[in-house]
Amino acid sequence: MFLRCPWFDHFRETPDSAPVPRQYERVDLSGIGAIAAAGVAALGIPAALAVGRWQMRGAVEAVRETAVSDQEQWRRSLRREASVQFLLAIAELDRFDADQLAGGPAEAIESAGAAIEAAHRRSTEAYYVLLIESPPLSDLALRLMNAARARACAEVRDAGEIRALAKMEEFSAELGPEIMQEVDSALARLYHLYLDPQPGDLLWSPEHGRRMEAARRALVKLGRLSRAEIDALISIATRRDEETRTLRQGAEEAREAFVNAVRAALSDA
Repeated sequence: MFLRCPWFDHFRETPDSAPVPRQYERVDLSGIGAIAAAGVAALGIPAALAVGRWQMRGAVEAVRETAVSDQEQWRRSLRREASVQFLLAIAELDRFDADQLAGGPAEAIESAGAAIEAAHRRSTEAYYVLLIESPPLSDLALRLMNAARARACAEVRDAGEIRALAKMEEFSAELGPEIMQEVDSALARLYHLYLDPQPGDLLWSPEHGRRMEAARRALVKLGRLSRAEIDALISIATRRDEETRTLRQGAEEAREAFVNAVRAALSDA
């Protein structure tokens, strides 16, 4: 009687075949699949990096374009605001009218100079913004600013002249014809020097100085005119009548040119 060993059946195969351990009877395909997948993934890393770089580049370009667009929009708004503030300051200069000032209180004429300078400063501040942000507009703005200021100063000057003439006419009857004739003669001689100058009557020549001084003495002799009123009456005799009309027309033309340029610049932006 033989004893049966537990491991005997394991080696009952024929001598021609070597025993094969059971753990190697089937190939583990899951391991091979994992290795293959790892290889494919390794090959795909450069491609993924390339795609990522292109995507990143596209995102950067989009951000850059958005930033440029936002900056241009901001600069356009800045030009618009500067143009509006500039025109508002010019509008303050436009409100000066000789007839209205002459018909109002004397203090209005006296304070007009300070008001003109204040409006001129505000227009200058807006002009500096246009000078940086839009040089083509700044050229037209400078022309308008100078024209509007010159016209406003002329209106104030004319207002003073109108009041001085009105005042002199009030007391001319009281002073008598002789005194008034001397004043009229002195002012007329000065006026004709400017109206129809002769070759020897150059402005600021000795003859000009003599006529200017004679007119001033005659006005002072009236005894009822202030220094500002005397200066206003002499001013009438030393300029042409169309000067203020010319300044008004120049200011209107400069304003129209600037407004049209602003409209074109903002619509094209």
